[in-house]
Amino acid sequence: MVIFSLASFSKDKSLTLFYGIGLGIFAAVLLGYFVFKLSNRINIRLFFIATTLILVIVSSEVLKDLVEEILKEGLKTQNDVIPTALSFGYILIFLVLMIRSNIISKQKTE
Repeated sequence: MVIFSLASFSKDKSLTLFYGIGLGIFAAVLLGYFVFKLSNRINIRLFFIATTLILVIVSSEVLKDLVEEILKEGLKTQNDVIPTALSFGYILIFLVLMIRSNIISKQKTE
């Protein structure tokens, strides 16, 4: 990531990109420090559920953008309904699978 960012910086020569790289690295180090220091007080199951949900939401937006580009470039059509429906469907399927796995794990523990 850092190598890619530095390659972009050498091409662009923009200070805002440099500040963004530095701020991102600083934020990652700071977050890592706080997670390490507070790890004994954090409910680890809740932490992983929250980070998983964030990753699913981000990946659904990437999927939506991918489908929009395929429709625009490949099929030469403009359609906003299909990518949005796929994005919502992706999140919904994930949530259903997550709830189902929680129910199954609770049944096994009882």
